[in-house]
Amino acid sequence: MKLRNYLPLKAVMEDLGVSRWTLWRAAASDIAGFPEPIRVGRQIYWKKCEMDQLEAALMSFRGRCAFDRKRKHEKKLRALKRSRAKAAPRKQGQKGVQRDLFGS
Repeated sequence: MKLRNYLPLKAVMEDLGVSRWTLWRAAASDIAGFPEPIRVGRQIYWKKCEMDQLEAALMSFRGRCAFDRKRKHEKKLRALKRSRAKAAPRKQGQKGVQRDLFGS
């Protein structure tokens, strides 16, 4: 694979004036039209022809607060689903029996 048609992550960051983390958050936030990077080993590249599309996608990115809010909300939903799965299902109208904490 020839990398002459690709830009490395550092060049993309400098060209767009954003940080590495901003690119990562934007990629993880499922923005419509965000081009997928190409990974070669540990290096990350974007196609030169997709730079306009990448810039347009970054302009629609609502920032770190929106990204973190969405991630925390999803985490709370997963925790709620786990806690509901652990709870014993009750029949309608049936009350739970309280254990005697001070019993003999």
